[in-house]
Amino acid sequence: VWDNGVRVPMLARWPCRVGPAERGQFARSEDILPTLLALAGVPREGLGRLPFTGVSIAENLRDPAKEIPVPAAFRMAISGPGSPRDLRAPDNVRRYEDHHLVIREARFKFHALPGGRVALFDLAADPGETTDVAERFPEESTRLADECRRRWDETLATGRAFAASVQEPKP
Repeated sequence: VWDNGVRVPMLARWPCRVGPAERGQFARSEDILPTLLALAGVPREGLGRLPFTGVSIAENLRDPAKEIPVPAAFRMAISGPGSPRDLRAPDNVRRYEDHHLVIREARFKFHALPGGRVALFDLAADPGETTDVAERFPEESTRLADECRRRWDETLATGRAFAASVQEPKP
């Protein structure tokens, strides 16, 4: 959920189809398949699978000036404090406050940290995530905190996030 897993470069090369240019387009790993399908002219409908959560950024690859709106990325730490591997959940209960969760948008990145702590980083000004700006941008912090909690609840509701016996306690 820190720099090396969330902020990585992507290189695309397709002579005569994708011209050389540097792009600042925000995208997530789940956007790659829909983008490749769009570039190949394959319709997303009727592929016989769960719905895509990603969006195509093919238009940005064709025209670097065209910014594509992309939903925020929701990520969970996979190692270290707040990761499912690090937690020994009593009675197989997963609590939001025990995990390290992240909501990443083009500019801001919000961390919900173990113990109920939070941090907000302005990636445009601080891509290394060295200065917490939650107090400077309280509206963004609140909005992204709400989004992070909503995505956590949505993820648990699928029943596919953890072992079937692990669930959020009822309020």
